[in-house]
Amino acid sequence: MTANEYYGWLSFGEGMALWRELYERFDAVPFYAGSSGEQAGGWFTRPIDTIEDFKGLKIRIAGLARLVLERLGAEAVLLPPSEIAAAMTSGELDAADWIGPWNDIAAGLCKAARYYYMPGWHEPGPAVEVTVAHRAWEALDGNLKAIVQTAAAATAQETLADFTYHNIAAYPQLASLDVEIRSFSPQIIDRLKLETDEVVSSLAETDDLARRIHDSHMDFLARARRYSPHGLLGFLELRDT
Repeated sequence: MTANEYYGWLSFGEGMALWRELYERFDAVPFYAGSSGEQAGGWFTRPIDTIEDFKGLKIRIAGLARLVLERLGAEAVLLPPSEIAAAMTSGELDAADWIGPWNDIAAGLCKAARYYYMPGWHEPGPAVEVTVAHRAWEALDGNLKAIVQTAAAATAQETLADFTYHNIAAYPQLASLDVEIRSFSPQIIDRLKLETDEVVSSLAETDDLARRIHDSHMDFLARARRYSPHGLLGFLELRDT
């Protein structure tokens, strides 16, 4: 889902109730605090023209995307952001996923690799969270709880606006750098979708709650996809043609 679709599912659908049920296992209470919006597909020292090009690729990537690329033969490596550019320059990494133009340029990735794939296929609206220990949360009175909830909601709006503005502002800088902006081919995207579906479906079978989260998420995603051509996607096509 996009950041706004995801926020909608959390706030007005079943998302937040399921999230809080999940975090009961950790004696914690979660709050949505924003998103970076759609992220880039990563920096590569060589082109990715076919699905075979992922085989043996040493890439810094995390989360479910790591599991997907490992199924395609890539070698996922976890490194902190401060070490990514140096690892690519030295040859320790062939590719790296970080965030988007604003943060990627600041991290020096534009100097470590030539090929920048956009948009990403794996993080269209990743969530930032605030987590409060359940015991600490229950110790707050109603007014203090309302302050935490309001602060998280305000942060959510500001965070997405911050990333949106600064990615737009940073994007033109790529033209002055030795960077080739590319998109993954439709054939590669189709295979990534297939592998992603299998990874997510497998995780959904781990227990009843995982299945309920998966089913609720996918149901809302299906409805969002039906609406999108007449909503945001439809408007963007009108605006940009």
